[in-house]
Amino acid sequence: MTRHRHPLAAAVLAALLVAAPGARADVLVVDSAGGAGVDFTELPAAVTAASDGDVILVRGAGPHDGAVIDGKGLVIAADGPPAGCSGTFLVRNLPAGSPVTLAGLVPHELFPGLQAQLSLEVRNSDAPVLARDCAFYTNGFLVPPVLATGTTTLTLVDCVLENISTSLALPGVSVQGATVFVQGGEITGGPGQQFPPPAGPGGAGAEVTSGLLVVDGAAIHGGPGGRGILTGPDCNDGGTGGPALSLLSATARVVVRDATLVPGAGGLADDPSSCSDGAPGPVTSVAAGLLTTVPDTARALSLPALVREETPVTLTVGAPAGEALLALLSLDTAPVFDQGSKLALHPAAPLQVVFAGLVPASGTILTTAPFLPIGTESVTVHAQGAFVDGGGTLRLGNAIDFVVLESGI
Repeated sequence: MTRHRHPLAAAVLAALLVAAPGARADVLVVDSAGGAGVDFTELPAAVTAASDGDVILVRGAGPHDGAVIDGKGLVIAADGPPAGCSGTFLVRNLPAGSPVTLAGLVPHELFPGLQAQLSLEVRNSDAPVLARDCAFYTNGFLVPPVLATGTTTLTLVDCVLENISTSLALPGVSVQGATVFVQGGEITGGPGQQFPPPAGPGGAGAEVTSGLLVVDGAAIHGGPGGRGILTGPDCNDGGTGGPALSLLSATARVVVRDATLVPGAGGLADDPSSCSDGAPGPVTSVAAGLLTTVPDTARALSLPALVREETPVTLTVGAPAGEALLALLSLDTAPVFDQGSKLALHPAAPLQVVFAGLVPASGTILTTAPFLPIGTESVTVHAQGAFVDGGGTLRLGNAIDFVVLESGI
């Protein structure tokens, strides 16, 4: 595979870092095994001790407990393999200018095939939250895998959300007054109620009570209907599958671009000779609100969440070969959704715009992480790809936050 080098990107990024000393942050290391170079053995203690803007590196197999991030911006990222966690990450009360980034956090494996529960709640925050390369999984929690409510902007990039509770039929993601961007990844709603009968319908993959949900290049599945259980001589039909998308009020808005929407399967009947399986769910359920489908293909740009200074970095590009790629870089983020174009700009002004060349057929571009200013342990960069086709049409790809770390960390 041919990789295309682009040294200019590193040079512009280096200039961006030097120009903004206020963006530099301390780094805390969490490893449950302890040892040299480790600051904390428990993640909640590190979150409590951290200052606004700090970076927390999570190392080792875990398990790591979830944490409450209240009123301060942080980066919490797996340094190495995905970090196995359990419980809830609750993010709330973020002031403007203090965003939170979560990267590489997944449910801890209790036993082969059995995962711990891990959920994300984002509430009433004036700064955005971005989760990338994460997985959230619930089985019996009273909340869905991801809940965003109030004055909140949440972006999920290449995340997997799954609810397998057999009694609550909760959605995979619930939007309650917030703005949520789903960029890549996969979301699955919970199964319908099994007991007590009758069997219930499956949960929605994504449920919008109010607010805005924008889906780009993701797969969203409705939950399966509940199983029809035999109760004495009675036979109960299986439940109806859940919708991929559910809009519940006049203030619910959903925009879909290049998404795979799959209705939930009908629930099975215990005795198919005397009762029936449930019907598949609808693709969408729109009680009220506005659902808009954009006939276009999503664009994507990815790179590791953590890069060490002066080391090679591979950019992976999901776009047609030959399109021009512009990398939009900033040390701040404030997502803005344009109703006319149905595009969202995530990095905030001032922006550095780097022409990274034409998208190669290989889909990969090799560059080098910049050298950090002396005395700087880390800098968090908020990035996004902008793509221009031969006809001059501009498309914006997914948001992608990453951290440049000092080489010795």
